[in-house]
Amino acid sequence: MKKTLTVLSWLLAVPFYLMAQQINLEQIVVTPYRYPQAAGQTCGSLTVIGQEDIENGNPVTVLDSLRVVPGIVVRDWYGNSAKASIDIRGFGEQAAMNSVVLIDSRRINEVDLSGVDWSQIPLSQVERIEVIRGGSGAVLYGDNAVSGVVNIITKKGRGKPKLSYKSQYGSYNFDSEELSLSGSLEKLSYQLTGSRIHTHGYRNNSYLKSYDFGSKLEYAFGPDWNLRFDSGFHKADFGLPGNLSGTDLEVFDRTHSKYGDDYVKEKDYYFTLGLDKDFGQWGESSVDLSFRNRDAYSYFLGANAGWNPILKSYIETFSLTSKHAFKQPFFGHDNSLIAGIDIYQYDYSADTYNLSDQLQDFNDINKTTYAAYFQNEFSIFEKLKLIGGYRREKVSYDFDYHDNSGTYPDIDRKSDFYQKAYNSGLVYSHTEQSKVFLNISRSFRTPATDEYFTWGSLNLDLKPQVSDNFEIGTEQKFNDNFQAGLSLFRMDLENELYYNPTGGPFAFGANENYNKTRRDGIEFSFDAKFFSWLELYGNYTYLKATFRGDSYAGNTIPMVPRNKVLIGMRWLPLESLKIDLSTNCIDEKFYINDQANRYDRIGAYQTINLSLSYSRDNWKFLAGVNNLASREYSEYGVRNATTGAYNLYPNPTRNFIVKVNYEF
Repeated sequence: MKKTLTVLSWLLAVPFYLMAQQINLEQIVVTPYRYPQAAGQTCGSLTVIGQEDIENGNPVTVLDSLRVVPGIVVRDWYGNSAKASIDIRGFGEQAAMNSVVLIDSRRINEVDLSGVDWSQIPLSQVERIEVIRGGSGAVLYGDNAVSGVVNIITKKGRGKPKLSYKSQYGSYNFDSEELSLSGSLEKLSYQLTGSRIHTHGYRNNSYLKSYDFGSKLEYAFGPDWNLRFDSGFHKADFGLPGNLSGTDLEVFDRTHSKYGDDYVKEKDYYFTLGLDKDFGQWGESSVDLSFRNRDAYSYFLGANAGWNPILKSYIETFSLTSKHAFKQPFFGHDNSLIAGIDIYQYDYSADTYNLSDQLQDFNDINKTTYAAYFQNEFSIFEKLKLIGGYRREKVSYDFDYHDNSGTYPDIDRKSDFYQKAYNSGLVYSHTEQSKVFLNISRSFRTPATDEYFTWGSLNLDLKPQVSDNFEIGTEQKFNDNFQAGLSLFRMDLENELYYNPTGGPFAFGANENYNKTRRDGIEFSFDAKFFSWLELYGNYTYLKATFRGDSYAGNTIPMVPRNKVLIGMRWLPLESLKIDLSTNCIDEKFYINDQANRYDRIGAYQTINLSLSYSRDNWKFLAGVNNLASREYSEYGVRNATTGAYNLYPNPTRNFIVKVNYEF
């Protein structure tokens, strides 16, 4: 803690720059209400990362861009984004299962524990990223939206045809290229993008090879109809270097891999067909039909010590989502209502093979969700709005498991859940760019498909977790040169899903429910322009995540840092030249599996990033340095709950990036 206070004091004395901008409250966003609305009228904590933020900084992936958001901690296991997660408001090991990630409002969370593959989202396709922090998004987005929602809005073709070429080069033989074509005709808009990424990675066997293609087409037929077609293809091959134990780090350097032969190959593609209809005074309707297929081949020769090292998994996702937004005065007051239905069908299959490629067991699970929701926004007065919404969701599982060896019995079972979410609050916009809000909500998450299985047995005693959330906050623009935001929140959870390292029938570990947990937090951000050429801004997050009652009462939840600070400077010595300097400080936290808080923590760390961007005519150049001071740190670590032995996943030291963009 003394180190943290020293870092905080230094940061306050020597302000560096944060890359993400304070939110423009006049900006139109879509995530908080599922229809366009001014950011200043949203009843909750909202951050928007714009295209300028992305282009003028060092981020290579969407994941990198999210590091600057208050209340978010990023954990990248291997430094290549292929195995990574974002933690919104302190969920530690289970963070990936407690937030929803969308692309153009299309859900991309997997039904199992594999999480989101952040390398499949080319940053150059992104127009902006909208982040809701807190559980207010659960009414509109349902399962998993416990701590927040991330909506990645991709670019739409506009105006005359544009052909753009981007190239990036960096440390560890990083090499990326992209070609995109965009534009619009009288009724048709189009955006086509192809890209590839190759890197050896910071560690041995942390290579990544990925190839992506995306399309976004819209056709307006008639004055009131709009047809949309989106598609994407992703192919990736990446290494799995594994962890390094304390003993390993005494013998080898941080780039070592003890699993030099482990890897994953995956293919992922999707199609979405959407139809919009404007009914004039009776509102607007949208219907989307989507299909996604993901195949993965995982080879765990080292990690599994040769025991059934091959896993072939398949996930097919069908979805049908419809909504109707209706804006009409109610008793002389402005009123907006959205109502909709979401249907998702997941077909999950995971098959294990031995070294001879002989099937050892198969696990097929179907998950189906049916949900109906509504949310209403009523203007009590011109500047005061009342928000209310409700969601009812049915979740059904169908399990089919067979072990060829006969060690474990066959399983053919079904299970159903009914869950609800609500969202209520008040937002007072006393000026066009200032607001105060109060939000009370309930969010939930159901178990992932592979959370049900422990050592060949099915645990149908697992319950969905529920979170009751309270938040109060404000966004204030004091003048054209200074604005700030503050949020205070509490999340009380029941039956939180977690991995108990000493649970299960043989005390070898199992997924279980913990009766009660709590998150208390404060998020503060500011943006100050001292001159037209100098800007300072940053944010601070305080988060206390604890177990309540039972065996770990009062203990801190592992992998959740108490403090996070981001602060920095942007300097424009010339109109076409920008210099960004930013620092990120993350407090110490307990290792995964140390729910007892018995052992030492993963140390606090600080990284400093520097970038110089220059624009001239159709050219854009950027040179950047990440982790300028070459700190040695780890974002992820695990302990043995019995012996205390620890394993770390080292993150990259100082590294460089160069970006070149030309628009024809």
